[in-house]
Parts: sequence; structure tokens; C-alpha cells
Amino acid sequence: RESPDGDTITPEYLVACVREAIDDDTLVLTEAITQYPTVSWHLRRNRPGSLLGSGGGSLGWAIGAALGAKLAEPERTVVTLVGDGSYLFGVPSSVFWMARRYSAPSLTIVFDNNGWNAPKASALGVHPDGTAARRDDFGVHFDDRPDLPGIAAAAGGAWGRTVTSPAELKDSLDEALAVVKSGRAAVLAVRVPGL
Repeated sequence: RESPDGDTITPEYLVACVREAIDDDTLVLTEAITQYPTVSWHLRRNRPGSLLGSGGGSLGWAIGAALGAKLAEPERTVVTLVGDGSYLFGVPSSVFWMARRYSAPSLTIVFDNNGWNAPKASALGVHPDGTAARRDDFGVHFDDRPDLPGIAAAAGGAWGRTVTSPAELKDSLDEALAVVKSGRAAVLAVRVPGL
């Protein structure tokens, strides 16, 4: 299923495109919580130490960890795969300001499904017939979708783009990686199926 679904970018297609765009030396950090299986199956990292995830239970680790990884290994390309909730919990305003301040650019790719899927899945797992399930109201949707790349651009001068169609994905990934290699952080928010 590493193909788009018509005009929809599937998570599998997104990860397959990332796999094709990066090299074996690229360090990938992941905090795409509900997409962990997709990342594991479709990214296919073979080199030890080239894929890192948090063992903790809280959100917001990945984009700050990417900054630290880039500071530790400035010659290495660092790419972060993160859900939109994890991205926001990571305080991108601070992270991208520091990335510019310390010349530590990386590429952040956001699975933008317009909300927090993990809490919804947890609620359904514990209370499948509960009030939230009956009303289909979990309080996890973004009523006004945030400009995820815009946060990084405003705070740290990052390059940013939101991708909504499969036709623009590969070129946008290539452009974002070129921007990072030139010394500027980049955020690519990719619209995937919503909650």
C-alpha cells in the first residue's frame, strides 16, 4: 500500500517517499505515535543507530531530541517523523529558535491528521461504549487547524510547507532536504487522513 489513495496521501506512501529521499546515514527520529507500525514497516532502516524513538509515555520528545542529535553530529542529516500533537507538545517555537541560534538544522515531517489520535484510541480501548464514543466527541480535533510550518518559520526562520496532494510530495521532500543541507531548518506538514 505504498501508494496514494487517489488524491489522499496515505501514511504508508509518505513513509515510502521519505525512505526513497534519504540516505543510509540519515538519522531518523520518530514520535508519530499512531504511525509507529507504519514507520517500522515502511521506512526499513538497516543501519544500527539510524532510527530512534522515545521509550517514554509522554509526548513532545522528538523535535527537541532532533536538535540535540544535530548538535551532537552536525555533519549528519537529521529527519524527524512526528504527529501533529507530538509536534505541538514539543514546543516548536523554542526548538526552531534554538535550531537557528545554534546552526542545527533538521527536517521535521509532520503527519497532519488534524488532531490527537492516540487519546481517542485510548478512550475507545477503555470505554468503547462510553459517552465520548456514543457522541463521537473526544475533544481531540483541532477546530482551527494550526499552521504547523508557520510556527517554525515565525520563531526560527525555518522553511516550511504544507503538502496536501500526492503530486507535490516527492518534490517537496527533495526541496526540504536541500534547504536543510544548505543550513536552514525545514518543516513539512503532510496532510494524511483525519481522525
